[in-house]
This record gives sequence, structure tokens and C-alpha cells, in this order.
Amino acid sequence: MKLLCDENVPFSISKNISSKKYKIVNVIEEYKGISDNDVFDLATQRKFCIITSDHHFDKFKHRRHHGIIRLNGNLKSMDEKLKIVLSKYKIISLENTYIKINSNDYKVETNKYHKNKNKKERHKFC
Repeated sequence: MKLLCDENVPFSISKNISSKKYKIVNVIEEYKGISDNDVFDLATQRKFCIITSDHHFDKFKHRRHHGIIRLNGNLKSMDEKLKIVLSKYKIISLENTYIKINSNDYKVETNKYHKNKNKKERHKFC
């Protein structure tokens, strides 16, 4: 799975989720200062799932993409929650899927381009 961590995602998160399963690119290291539109375009062209805490990426959730995961809340505790969510999905199932991770739960939405069109689910963390 290929993950593109937006500039607002702390290095500690990408470091803590790092494994052989993921190719992780940090925007701040390789594409510092590019706009949200450019981050989205880059991720789409290179088939990366975007990990961000920027609510501005919500505007892209209805377009074709390879996954958008938005971290919402205290980022210091998000790496374990992100690991849980990532372990449940593969890159194919993340395509055209928007996931918003909160402190107690995560919401999954698919868009009109997904095989399960416009489906919404909510899952609690144990």
C-alpha cells in the first residue's frame, strides 16, 4: 500500500506505522509547500492514499482517488488507531473511500465511483 502523508501529519505517525506493507512518502520531505490541490493530484497520479489532518481535503472525497484518511482530534494518539484502520483495508478497497478517524471511532464513506456507491459506515474502536 502506498501512503502519502500530508505536511500536517507528524513524522512520529508515519514512523510508527512504517512497515514492509507500506511505502510512505512525507509531503514535507519531498514536496514541501505544495498546495492541497497539488497533493491530491500527486496522490491520484501515483496511486497513493492520502493521510491528512486537514479538513480541506474533505472537498476531494467525492472525486476519483486512491483513498483519503483524515485524522481528526489529538494527533498524538492517532498512530495506533491508524494502524488498526489500515490493517482492515487494502489499497483496492481504499480506492474512492474516505475515512475519518476520530478518538473513539472512525467513519467510512464511499463515493459514486466505488463499487459500493455512496455507502456510509461507522465503527467503534475497542
